[in-house]
Amino acid sequence: MELSLQSRCEKFTENRNILKESFRWDSQEMYLLVSTLYTLAGKTADAEKLRDCEKLIKEETGTFSGYRGHIRHPLAARMAMSADPKAYLDGVKILCDMLSGNRSGASVYKIISAMVLMDHTGCMTAEDEVEDTLDIFGRMKKEHPLLTKDEDMPFAALLAASKADIDCIGLETEECYEILRHRISNNNAVQSLSHVLALSGNDCEEKCDKLMKLSEELRIRNKDYGRDHELAVLGALTITELSAEEAAERIKNADDYIKSATENISEEHRMMYAAMLVLEDEEIKHNMAASEKYGDFLCRIILLEMAIIIMMLSLIETFKED
Repeated sequence: MELSLQSRCEKFTENRNILKESFRWDSQEMYLLVSTLYTLAGKTADAEKLRDCEKLIKEETGTFSGYRGHIRHPLAARMAMSADPKAYLDGVKILCDMLSGNRSGASVYKIISAMVLMDHTGCMTAEDEVEDTLDIFGRMKKEHPLLTKDEDMPFAALLAASKADIDCIGLETEECYEILRHRISNNNAVQSLSHVLALSGNDCEEKCDKLMKLSEELRIRNKDYGRDHELAVLGALTITELSAEEAAERIKNADDYIKSATENISEEHRMMYAAMLVLEDEEIKHNMAASEKYGDFLCRIILLEMAIIIMMLSLIETFKED
């Protein structure tokens, strides 16, 4: 394993151990999600500050509020890593209300969307971005009314915050979707995956072929990668310069490391986190490269954020099934 990737795996495991020793959460996988948030931010988990932020969420929200559900753990982590935790929470609440049309009740998907806007704009009254989010989400529902659900709103928020060319991305998304729906049976997963692939300017057939090749290379290495939300994280790796073989080998190595340091985690989700660490490791290398173009840099940042959203959604869907 490359030293840089090993270092990320070690930090990931360190953060997970800090969280596991300090909290008694309902799910083993929640420790992985929150430790990933800290690891991707280049930070060591601060249990005391995280506990203070969870207490603040309880103080500032109603008894039956959506903020008190499982989303409170990643929300508290984002708060703890911000300069002003209360201001971050206030901003998320205001943005969530705006996304809801100022109606009462905050769904977990709108909370995640508000977190995306807060992270990217740093503004609790990002009216333009909220309007763009709702517009993009409306387009998604119009184009795929049976597939588009509330869980797609965070993707719309990320595209709105990035100021990407929505019309161009829309065409790319549709082309990737048409290619992949004949190769992957889960249409909901294909929609999320297509959002990710559309962010790369590469040829759609080429991107989709690389994804399927990467999936096959993992199977050759006896790694059974998930076929749901997790696929979109794998899709994000297609924009990197890694070949399918190189990416598969690094995911295998990261997964083996995580497996040796954790327990009671499904293989599908464990491998998703392994792929996430490989993606982040590649992003750090590219961001340090002097030749990095601004457009490519922005695209990679968006992809990384999209992968984080997918991890949150994947875990939330797991709790819904339970």
